Amino acid sequence: MKVILCDDNKLELKQLKTLTLKYLEIFKTDVYTIHDYDYSKKLIFDLEDIGKADLYILDIDMPEPNGIQIAKKIKTTYPLSLIYFYTSHSEFAADGYRVEARRFLIKGGDEKYFAEAMEYACKTCEKLEKECISLPFSHDITNVPIAEIMYVKREHRKVYVYTQSKSIVETSMSIGNLFESLSKPQFIFIDRGIILNMDYIYSTDRNQITLFNKDIFYISQRRMMDVKKEIALYWRRRL
Repeated sequence: MKVILCDDNKLELKQLKTLTLKYLEIFKTDVYTIHDYDYSKKLIFDLEDIGKADLYILDIDMPEPNGIQIAKKIKTTYPLSLIYFYTSHSEFAADGYRVEARRFLIKGGDEKYFAEAMEYACKTCEKLEKECISLPFSHDITNVPIAEIMYVKREHRKVYVYTQSKSIVETSMSIGNLFESLSKPQFIFIDRGIILNMDYIYSTDRNQITLFNKDIFYISQRRMMDVKKEIALYWRRRL
């Protein structure tokens, strides 16, 4: 589990790191890493190079980019990562939820709320880590976390699985059998050769779907109405 902390107040960042370490020790049994930043521009600069984190805990009131701006960038790059805001300013709560922050923690507040938030993060990450699919190819098998799969594409009779970490895994499974093995509500056929993970959809426009990473896909005419209905239904369930 990887955690990134950001607060421009060095003393408060130190306190946040101490709290985070304390509850990672209590709730997390395997390996974890923490990266802390007291300069928000440095975090933005490092965001892609450092790779995806499972949890980001951000102060909101910082010199630009502030916590809200950082959260928007995180959601664009790593839409499944958890974001918590850790701040003295409760008036920013509405803005926080607009970027899908999962928790809004008040500095100096009751520690039990921080503990509950860390327990939730650890359990969520452990669940995602355990849910993998085994992809056979030749004499090898690659285990891929299901939540990391952005889309599956069949090209020239070959099937490729594209992941959030930017890896591409070829598999000897047929695309139909792969879809059945995934058996998750977030996966949808938009064309007979393309399966999308709806968690990664940023927008839809007519027959076009854009993912958070800016990849663009087109819905086949035959599947148009069913696909749009399924996407709308799935998004409503997530609200």
